[in-house]
Amino acid sequence: MSPFFSRIWITLCLCSVFAVQSGIVSSFAETSSTIIRQSNHLEKITLQLKWKHQFQFAGYYAAIQQGYYRDEGLDVTLIELQQGSSPVEQVLSGKADYGVADSEVVMERLQGHPVVAMAALFQHSPHILITRLNRGIYRPQDLVGRTVMVADKPGDFEVRAMLLQQVGGENKVKLIRHSWNLDDLMSGKADAMSAYYTFEPALMRARGVEPGIMRAMDYGIDFYGDILFTDEDEIAHHPERAAAFLRATKKGWRYAFDHSAEVISSIMELPGVRERGITESQLHFEADTMLHLVMPNLVEIGHMSQERWQRIAEICKKFNPELAQGNLDGFLYDVPSTNLDQRILRWVGIGAGGVMAMAIFSAVWMLQMRRLVRRRTHELALQNEQLNRQSTALRLSEESYRALFNISNDAIIVHDAETFRILDVNDRACEVFACERQEIIGRIVPYLKRGEDVARERASISRMQKALAEGSFISEWHSVGKNGHVIWFEASIKPGAINGRQRIIALVRDITERKRAEEERLKASKMDALGIMAGGIAHDLNNIMLGIILNLDLLLQKNNLQPEGVSLIHAARNATLRASDLSRRLLTFSKGGDPVKKMVDIKEIVLNALNLSLRGSNLLGKIQFEPHLPHIMADPGQIAQVIDNLVINAREACPQGGLLIVRGRQCHLTADANPNLPPGDYLEIEIADQGNGIPAQIVHKIFDPYFTTKKTGNGIGLTTCYSIIRKHGGDITVRSILGEGSTFTLYIPIVSAEEKALAQPEIKSEKRSGRILIIDDDELIRSTLCQLLKVFNHQAHAVESGEKGLVDYDRALEAGRPYDVVLLDGTIPGCLGGEAAFQALREIDPKVRVVLSTGYSNTGSATHWKEIGFCGILPKPFSAQQLDDLLQEILREGAFV
Repeated sequence: MSPFFSRIWITLCLCSVFAVQSGIVSSFAETSSTIIRQSNHLEKITLQLKWKHQFQFAGYYAAIQQGYYRDEGLDVTLIELQQGSSPVEQVLSGKADYGVADSEVVMERLQGHPVVAMAALFQHSPHILITRLNRGIYRPQDLVGRTVMVADKPGDFEVRAMLLQQVGGENKVKLIRHSWNLDDLMSGKADAMSAYYTFEPALMRARGVEPGIMRAMDYGIDFYGDILFTDEDEIAHHPERAAAFLRATKKGWRYAFDHSAEVISSIMELPGVRERGITESQLHFEADTMLHLVMPNLVEIGHMSQERWQRIAEICKKFNPELAQGNLDGFLYDVPSTNLDQRILRWVGIGAGGVMAMAIFSAVWMLQMRRLVRRRTHELALQNEQLNRQSTALRLSEESYRALFNISNDAIIVHDAETFRILDVNDRACEVFACERQEIIGRIVPYLKRGEDVARERASISRMQKALAEGSFISEWHSVGKNGHVIWFEASIKPGAINGRQRIIALVRDITERKRAEEERLKASKMDALGIMAGGIAHDLNNIMLGIILNLDLLLQKNNLQPEGVSLIHAARNATLRASDLSRRLLTFSKGGDPVKKMVDIKEIVLNALNLSLRGSNLLGKIQFEPHLPHIMADPGQIAQVIDNLVINAREACPQGGLLIVRGRQCHLTADANPNLPPGDYLEIEIADQGNGIPAQIVHKIFDPYFTTKKTGNGIGLTTCYSIIRKHGGDITVRSILGEGSTFTLYIPIVSAEEKALAQPEIKSEKRSGRILIIDDDELIRSTLCQLLKVFNHQAHAVESGEKGLVDYDRALEAGRPYDVVLLDGTIPGCLGGEAAFQALREIDPKVRVVLSTGYSNTGSATHWKEIGFCGILPKPFSAQQLDDLLQEILREGAFV
């Protein structure tokens, strides 16, 4: 060996010995440091929550209960948020070491405050706008001119930003201060309010109301949520404590999601949870909903992206120009490597150094013998290093692509541009189509129902060919999923290149909920148009029939009537009552045709309706009811009308006769059993015939107004049934097989224990007389009522308008001879009547007792008369006996006041 190479060899050996010695000393120092830290007492730190105890903070509870913080040498105290404070203020003021907050952390940083974001629990923000779906509000543009309840706190910034972007400014809506009371939305005080996606929707469904949900992320404002943060001082002075706290917190969240039932049980025992009315079922809903926002199976818990934070900051600057000069330098927490990782890397480095020394020795020896080989080896080493750098860059690029690919909230499908077969899909696509990735790869269509293959594949190929020829476009289609439900999709299809190869990329979104809302809105619009016309006719018809019935009842009070005359009067009266049934059917279409409910036995209604509807037919009716079915709160006339319409349809579908089976049972619907109904207990009524059946291509249209396949049909029978059942808080569905028959199923909510307790038996006692004021615009009704009330030993006075009624009532009150009851017409054209007249009477006398007499009301007074304050209701047309019975009941109650 030459002297030159001998010197190299000696130097390398000395370097190796020094490296080994340094590694041993450093490793010993690290081990000693670890022992010292573990032997110290636990460090006390505080975490400021952003709200009260609930599953939203389950990971922190789990980390405490499972000892993850203790294992890291920490003693953690959780602090609930107090009114008037904020997590950011608590941390920056030093009252808490760490905090949980929303988008305000990025705005605080842009303002120059030293907050540091450590982890983002929610990959998509839970802040939403919530509405009542049945009020026709489906998107932000529907809120123009309406009342929106939002909070002043920064957490609602993204909701305000959505309104500004979609509506064109906060001046286009009426913003009011948040009351945190869901009753304000239910009662109509607010048309929409900001809420939490994991909580308020469950409360609304529990009360039988389907919520409408607007998420800012659906309109391009996609923020993180529940950000764990601290300040720069904590990171600078306690870096190991910060890293330990974050490690233990992530472990706690993984445990919470894996053992949610156990954690929920422990949350229920925390102070104040039960007192706030929180239930285990609500916490389970919160946990299940959080999975869709946290996505722990798709991304690491707490994952944050610098690029996405930058986009969030740009949105904040756009809507708040005061933040324009701010930046995010130092905003994201940089997790340091652990001591164990450093020791492992150092030992690996030592071993690698030793191996390298031996390799160099061998290379020197060989180079001395083969100088030409030495030069070539050097060239190969340079080439290999360049290839390694390229491979590392490609690997990092692939990992970034895969992370972005899977974090998308839309399904992404990559097709080959030549064969049109699927090459890749993201995790969301597997969720949407309920398939494993290997089931989708290689197909043209992700999922096909049996019998759909050829047609669906041709349609899919046609869409992709259009994209290649014309560029990107948006398409909609529907299919039947594995669970048998119809699913609607919206896809943005565009050609593109991936790794230099031509591909077709489809971004697919499930729009089933949106389609169902659009169908419900269209159906409601049709019903409204028909209701306006029907309500007006019904009002006039009811007044005419009331005049006839009351005069016939008055005639029956005469003592000198012959039996033949009495018989004729009863016949005329029965004919008029039959005409009132037509009026009731018309009212079903109007907004004032809401059911006037009372507790009823469904079996009795069905029996009576079948006896009338099957009379003269060749159908044999068979009833199969479970024993002791619970009562329902319903309008007996309207429910009888539904049974009547369905039986008439069955008669027409079975011209040769057959069997008509009516089944009744109590059932419990789960959340996914019927998308139109909240979970709960229902009465299920099935009406099954053996007729011709309904063709599959029209079965979804049969409840639409005016739709009919009969030459003489008017297309409102099944529409009537649909309207009645929906107004009872239920639903109607149909199953039909062509040539075998159809089965219509009614779902009606059963009476709750509270409603049963309110039902009191009628108390009979001696007859009482009183002073009655009649306010009605119809001269015939006023005259007849005065005569009838005189027969019943009452003193009656009648006026034609609410204005005159107020004057008479006030005079009687001042004279010390007040009226005992006011009989008030619900609608007086051009004059004061209905609820407005009632409120005016209340200003004169808060104890006034008013009976609402209505043939039609477009304000809902007939349905909500008790809530308004009326002491009774008489739907027109009513009989003399019904009038006297109600007056006796009111007068008896007044005697004990």
